[in-house]
Amino acid sequence: MRTDIQPLEGRRATFIATFSRRDNFRTKWGFRVKILLKHIKDVQSKPLFDHVSITDQSSLQQMSLLKEGDLIVFSAVVREYQRGYHGDDIDLRLKHPESVDYMLYDIRDIEKKNLDVRTKKIPLDLGFKKLMENKFISLGVA
Repeated sequence: MRTDIQPLEGRRATFIATFSRRDNFRTKWGFRVKILLKHIKDVQSKPLFDHVSITDQSSLQQMSLLKEGDLIVFSAVVREYQRGYHGDDIDLRLKHPESVDYMLYDIRDIEKKNLDVRTKKIPLDLGFKKLMENKFISLGVA
């Protein structure tokens, strides 16, 4: 569970992440697209969680031109959701119990900030001072 962003639930905040990949997955309604972001941090470079999947259409459209390894700064609304299996199969309910988790929704203001294009990794010391040296715009929670 992403407890580090629980206090931000219902509010818009700014995050830093690495674009990992775009995938198609099957649902009972057909195929859908999702985007995987990794190494999500706040603007003070505090690690928040390892990964998040983005599935809302408006966010997917804004991220259509990103490539694997792109470092991005963006704002998103933190939203609570129920994870786990919700169906009638008892075995699947035991294997995937329901729980509350938090996701990022309605992503806006995406800025690509590739600092190290050769290695495509987020520098571990990417702090506020480094953001200001590179003329990054960093906003807190709105």
